Amino acid sequence: MTLTSFDRPAQLLGYRPWQILHNTGSYYLWIAFALTFSKRIVQNPAFYAPITVTLVMALLLKLGAYWYHPRRC
Repeated sequence: MTLTSFDRPAQLLGYRPWQILHNTGSYYLWIAFALTFSKRIVQNPAFYAPITVTLVMALLLKLGAYWYHPRRC
């Protein structure tokens, strides 16, 4: 995702594959962070609960934007 964030590699890849790569990558990263932080809530709720809530809010925001403008996301 980092390499294709620059203009030239993004042009070489094309818009649709770029969009698929970045959407899939963002969900993959979200799942990785959500699983990592949510399973540690039991150990230290004061630290991990706000992070998990923030991750869930970010997912809801992304899904809400997709449902509101499905062609833009």
